[in-house]
Amino acid sequence: MENQFDVRCRLIENLFGVRSRLMENQFDVRSRFMENQFDVPSRLIENQFDLRSRLIENEFHVRSRLMKNQFYVRSSLIKNQLIKNQFDVRSRLIENQIDVRFRLMENQFDVRYRFMENQFDMRSG
Repeated sequence: MENQFDVRCRLIENLFGVRSRLMENQFDVRSRFMENQFDVPSRLIENQFDLRSRLIENEFHVRSRLMKNQFYVRSSLIKNQLIKNQFDVRSRLIENQIDVRFRLMENQFDVRYRFMENQFDMRSG
């Protein structure tokens, strides 16, 4: 009888221990579930914030590179236009110098021809 009583007592103790561990585990699971329910939205918000900040940062870098490239392209275009303009001005200057020299030579020839004509007229006349 005593053995049966001891066995029953141990059985009751074991059942009580199992139930208390089961309740502890349920409490742990529920508390972790509640923590996760809080952590997941906060991590989601954190991740959204990180993604948006990276997006803004990348957009800033892209826009700054774009503006830098536009500046280089525009400055190159201006430089090329200046070089073209300088070439045009120099070529017109050379053309004008050639025209002036040609007219000068024509005028010198005309003056010498008239001078020689006048001398011939004076000698023959």
